[in-house]
Amino acid sequence: MTDSKNLITRINIFDFDGTLFASPQPNRELWMDPLFGYLKNDSMFYKGWYQHKGSLSFDESVRRRRWKGWWNDEIVNLVRESMDNPTSLTVLLTGRGYSEFHHIITDMVERKGLKFDVLGLKPDQHTLNWNSYYSPSIIQKIGTKKYEELIRNETIMENNNDRVYTKDFKLAFIKELLRHHPSVSSIYLWDDRVHHVKYFQLFFDDLKLRGIVQEAIANTVFLPIRYFDPYQEYLVVQAMIDDHNKAVERFSTQADQSSRRFSLGKIQLVPSSAATQPF
Repeated sequence: MTDSKNLITRINIFDFDGTLFASPQPNRELWMDPLFGYLKNDSMFYKGWYQHKGSLSFDESVRRRRWKGWWNDEIVNLVRESMDNPTSLTVLLTGRGYSEFHHIITDMVERKGLKFDVLGLKPDQHTLNWNSYYSPSIIQKIGTKKYEELIRNETIMENNNDRVYTKDFKLAFIKELLRHHPSVSSIYLWDDRVHHVKYFQLFFDDLKLRGIVQEAIANTVFLPIRYFDPYQEYLVVQAMIDDHNKAVERFSTQADQSSRRFSLGKIQLVPSSAATQPF
């Protein structure tokens, strides 16, 4: 019934890269320094590896198989259990940018048959527009009235610099979820980054100490590193460099100071000898 009023008592938060999905990483064997070090650094690169849509650009044969072999089956099962629990809020929370990856990741999880109540991707600016995050399917759990109330919310995150950092975004997001659902007594998180897990566990411990929740655990996930085949990775990196160089030209012609963030200047593709071997 759309007017049911289940109270959310548990929040389950799942990271995407390296947690739910074995996202390919750049292969150190293919690139010479310092280029390899720049690839995942989006403060140096216009769009680092995890902010460039090419890093999830699988061919159609992989898409038809619904990325078989790339999902973490253990986490997939936990997501499904959470989906089926009417008092659990199932959340995907990732540092991937909203404008670049919303449609891509939504398509991926839907093809896998996963339904998240909240699909949280990092905003381009410091504003969380909850109409973009809550799925209408959550109405089955919380009712129409509560859903319409939630999607009217807008959160302005603290802004100490022009960039939105993943850890700060996730913390602000979780705090707001707890504010939206004060009936929550337990919160669980799964993430592959050890320093993030430690950071959020400290936050969770404080929540328990203050009596806000009774249970709160941040779990570390370990997945084997996966790569694209060398030629596919070459195409992705070439696209990243092309986009970077275009951005340098575009911003360097403007009167403002935006071009300062592109500290590499123009760069060229210099693969190591491994990338030039026959495949």
